[in-house]
Amino acid sequence: MATTLFQGTPVTLAGEFIQKGALAPDFSLVKGDLSTFSLADAKGKLLVFNIFSSMDTGVCPASVRKFDQLSPVMV
Repeated sequence: MATTLFQGTPVTLAGEFIQKGALAPDFSLVKGDLSTFSLADAKGKLLVFNIFSSMDTGVCPASVRKFDQLSPVMV
């Protein structure tokens, strides 16, 4: 199990961090319209993931907004 910090306190995560260059594990997400999206839905497409640690700080939301400004149009 991996560990990280939450508001300066160490916490243990369920699982391990994904390593750079590793293939994405299968996943399923809920989209804004409440339909599901899985890795299989993106077969043959390039995916860009914006992973951030928390929305309870001022830095992470600012990072997400900047990513959205700089990223290509999402479909």
